[in-house]
Amino acid sequence: MLLGQQPPCQIDGPTRDVRVDVHAARHDDHSARVDGGRVHRHIGGNRGDPYLKKHAALLRHLEAKGKVTILTKGASYLLWRGDFSLIRGYMLDHLAWMLSDSTGIPPAFARRAGMVQETYGRYTGAFLEGTDVKHDDAFIELWQSQKARRLPFRFGYVDKDKQPHLVVTRPR
Repeated sequence: MLLGQQPPCQIDGPTRDVRVDVHAARHDDHSARVDGGRVHRHIGGNRGDPYLKKHAALLRHLEAKGKVTILTKGASYLLWRGDFSLIRGYMLDHLAWMLSDSTGIPPAFARRAGMVQETYGRYTGAFLEGTDVKHDDAFIELWQSQKARRLPFRFGYVDKDKQPHLVVTRPR
């Protein structure tokens, strides 16, 4: 699909995963009409460990893509939890770089995987109650340890003080 057209949406079988592929190309890049250009893929659905263990084909499909750019926002802090370790592990093993709000991969996991995280905006704590205090404190410390970088737009969730924030995670 080219920009300006309706994106195809597919609901995959019994897993009920929703996939939307958007192919983008410059208007003057005629080769993209043949090879598909750049693909932006959204795959929505349950990514918890119990689900992924029962539906391993999704991770195999993603792993076959090699290194990818990942965008995570508004993920309800699920990647902080122990029962989301499979998708978090996939992300850390395959990301070329990643944009996220604070619901992305916590600093402790990123550091252990050899990643660096660069912060934008301001972050003073998770806006949802009941999040893991250890990971929340690590994100607060991450923001405090870096120079302030302006973020003039909202990306995903705001923090507890309604401030926009963004993290770029990438290999060292």
